Formats: sequence, C-alpha cells, structure tokens
Amino acid sequence: MPGMALRIGEIMKSILAFKEEEKGWGETGSLRTDGMVENNCACDLKRFGVGEYYLRHDVATFKSNLSEAAELYIGLFERGSNSLITPDVVSEVSEEKLFAVQDTNSSGNSKDGNYVAAFLLSMITFKQLLNALASGDMVVAQRLAHVIGGHLDSEREVDEPLDHYFGWTLKYMVDDCSDSLRREWIGHLASYLQSARPTLMGYPIVMQAIVDRNLEAANAGFVELLKGHRYECREGKMFGDTVDEIICVWGLGLANLARWRGLTVDPHDELIPSDLLF
Repeated sequence: MPGMALRIGEIMKSILAFKEEEKGWGETGSLRTDGMVENNCACDLKRFGVGEYYLRHDVATFKSNLSEAAELYIGLFERGSNSLITPDVVSEVSEEKLFAVQDTNSSGNSKDGNYVAAFLLSMITFKQLLNALASGDMVVAQRLAHVIGGHLDSEREVDEPLDHYFGWTLKYMVDDCSDSLRREWIGHLASYLQSARPTLMGYPIVMQAIVDRNLEAANAGFVELLKGHRYECREGKMFGDTVDEIICVWGLGLANLARWRGLTVDPHDELIPSDLLF
C-alpha cells in the first residue's frame, strides 16, 4: 500500500483546519489577492477529493472537488486578463509585483493592489486541466482549455519544458482545433519526453491513439502510462508522497478525454478506477 494511503486521513484533517484559518484571513480583510489562496485551495480540493474517494468511496465529492479546483483557475485567468508586467517595465514596479498580472476591470484600469502571480497563468496550468478532465466535467475542461496559453511573458519566465510541451498539447487535445495541429504538438511532446522523461511516454501514445481513433493503441498506451506512473510514485520521484500514489489523476483525465472523444477505454487498474470514468 502506498505511503500516502496510510496518511490520507490525517492530511484531510489538516486541510480542514487550514480552511478555518483561511476564513479568518477573509474576516480580517487580509485575504491575499495574488491568486495564491485559490492555488492552495485547488491543491486541497484535489487532495480532499482523492481522500474522500479512497476512504469513503465518495465518487460525487471526488468529481465535484476536482471540477471546482479547475474552476478556481478559470477565475484567475479571467482576473488576470493579458496585462502582464514584462521585463522591459520591471524598473517601474515594486519587487513583489515583478512578473505578476494586474487584475483589470472592464475599462482596463488596474484595481488597487490586486495582482495575480504570473506563474499561476503559465502553462503549468495543464495540471488543473487534467483535474477538470479527471472530474468528467467536460464543460469546465473546455472552458479552461480555451483560456490557458498565450501569456508569453509568464510562460517564458516560469515554464519548464514539460509544462510547455504537455500544456500546449493538452490544450489542443481539448480545445477546438484541427487534428493536424494536435498531431504536430503530440510529436513535440513525444520528442521531448523520449529524451527527458521517458516514464511519461504513455501520454503521447494515448493522445495519438485518440486522434487516430484507435482503441487498441489507446489501451496499449495506458499499459505504458501506468507502468511509468508507478515508477514515478517511488520516493523522490514526480508523484512520490502525493495523492497520485492513490489515483493516477493525470491518467484518469486522459482516459476521460479518450471516452469523451469516442474511445471506450477502461484501463482496468486500481489507479484509474472504472467508476470514475466519464
């Protein structure tokens, strides 16, 4: 049994305690406006959702929590607009506002002290898009896919290659675009992962199968995906000591995307429970 599974109950208790503390921040008027509260909330919603499913088999809470986590990020993108503070104007802003996004109103004027941290609007948001897909809420997934991408200054300063390639590829897999564009970005992602993160190669394999509408290739891709996921759940690896030891949320998201696109995949694996499939 994964180490996280043994501790999930205590983690959920600490999350509830933190929520009470956050309420106090709001009451005293000291609630942060840079998006970090929403970011922390999204992380907690995912952990709590996985915990509720693992401990109580609560499918509804799992789905609603992951959908809500993604919706929080849609709100951040709506607040952030496109008014990034770019390096050429760094000297004109205070240090804490560096690489941040002004929260603008309809007339384009910034609201007093309201900024969204730029890294929250980078392509690292693909992880929240996977949350939306894992929830089975395809409306929220489409909304988030539509708004992510294009905050070039933020992406240039913040994104790692994995965020860039995975983020843009997943955006195009969900958003309305041509299959040729999807194939192009799947190729970019596969080329990067082959050399840098071979344990994640199952993802572009499944993505390609979705575009090709090939159920047999998709099922084979999930075998590879879950093999890599189990490796990445080891101590010190990408998913080590996270709730992804319990449920492969990224894989579940991709399985739901495949089913939404008409491929009736079912990996038949405890890491991607059948009752959470779209």
